[in-house]
Amino acid sequence: MTRWKGAMCLLFLGTQAGCGQGNGTSGPGELPAAGTDSHDAADAPRATDDFGREVPWTDAGDTSGTAQDTTGETGQDTALADSFAEIREDSATDPPGETSQDTSPDGAAPAQADPALWGPHEVGMTSFQWFDLDRLRLVPTTVWYPAIPMGQPRASYLVILQGKAYANAPRDPTGAPYPVVLFSHGFRGTAVQSVTFTEYLASHGYVVVAMDHSGNTLTDFFSDDETVAQVALERPNDVAFAYGKIMEFAAPGSELLSGMVDPTRVGVCGHSFGGYTALVVAGGLVDVSGAQAACAAGSPSDIFCDYVGYWPAGTTVGLSPQIPGLLAAAYFAPGGYSAFGDAGLAEVDVPSLIFGGTLDDTCPVDVEIDPIYVALPVPKGRVVISDASHMSFTNICDIPLAQQFLADYCDVAGIIGEEEGFAIMNTLTVAFFDRYLKGQAEFFGDLSQGFSDATWGGAAQVTTEW
Repeated sequence: MTRWKGAMCLLFLGTQAGCGQGNGTSGPGELPAAGTDSHDAADAPRATDDFGREVPWTDAGDTSGTAQDTTGETGQDTALADSFAEIREDSATDPPGETSQDTSPDGAAPAQADPALWGPHEVGMTSFQWFDLDRLRLVPTTVWYPAIPMGQPRASYLVILQGKAYANAPRDPTGAPYPVVLFSHGFRGTAVQSVTFTEYLASHGYVVVAMDHSGNTLTDFFSDDETVAQVALERPNDVAFAYGKIMEFAAPGSELLSGMVDPTRVGVCGHSFGGYTALVVAGGLVDVSGAQAACAAGSPSDIFCDYVGYWPAGTTVGLSPQIPGLLAAAYFAPGGYSAFGDAGLAEVDVPSLIFGGTLDDTCPVDVEIDPIYVALPVPKGRVVISDASHMSFTNICDIPLAQQFLADYCDVAGIIGEEEGFAIMNTLTVAFFDRYLKGQAEFFGDLSQGFSDATWGGAAQVTTEW
């Protein structure tokens, strides 16, 4: 169990700076039913996904005019695209500074932006201090969204990390309402631990909502196993609460995010402990007695064994009611296979994309990633990044002092470069969410079909069952 406990013991870090916006203190709003918000894309034609549910449909056949910014402060470094040159060499780019997304002449939906490049939108970032009165629980939340900067400063995270987003920039309603993706951080992590990913996703036309899980953040220095066990139960409810609040703040008449979120197109993702959280949000169930028995039997997947003993035997851990409009889930280095078991993971009822790293000793591929992947229902995809460690899915190792406290996680011999790791993570996750939240599948085929069980670009192995 020390694998997870050591992973995020960042005793020296402060909270994000330069990004405060609103302090929402109202109680939790009821989760709106899909289709009830006045900003739903009610007139959009629908298609059926692999689970038989209706999903948005768009015409992504013509991308000849798609604007892509590949240089300058608003663009993604061209090295991110170079990582995929062996797969696709015809990615068109426009001059630096172009951030508008083209539409077809007949006014059809925007063409799909290339997932391997920084998206067509500038990004805004704001934060809220939401409080759940029902649970008497603080849920600080950071939100990234398509924006139109008007002189706002760049966002700063964890005091030292500089982002590409603009703090509190006005919203960009061009493609609204946008799909929303909920992000759950890792053990003793933070909502802003993976900003290279969350900002990138927002640039592709998503509202990204990441919450701090109180009691298990980088400032919760002295929480014991019993406290963490309780937080494990609260984490999925934090995600659902943040979803309900973002729907309130995107309602007509709100200032910053009015009309920005489509409640019928929702995704969830998370890293490590947040990957476990995302699995629960996606429908996964934990049979507590079964999990306790697996730990007693010495299961190699022991990441939860210090905690399940505090949960009442004979109960089931899950999220009820589930988040309406949830259509897809991604998991970055998740743990908890023995807690769920095959039966609990079979309850996940949305398409899944799971990532692991060959140098990850916290949630090893053979102990956590592969068993979880095998147990998940189809459609699903698995990405194993060569030479990635547990923290390769975060920006934590960008903090200079992290080298002192997280040497086992940051100073890993042969570890993949951060830029290359995020290139794979960002590209595939955007392609995945574009497919299942936007109905845009042009690049999805390039990035998944035909690459099963093969080394992809020399850096990742992709297995898919779509």
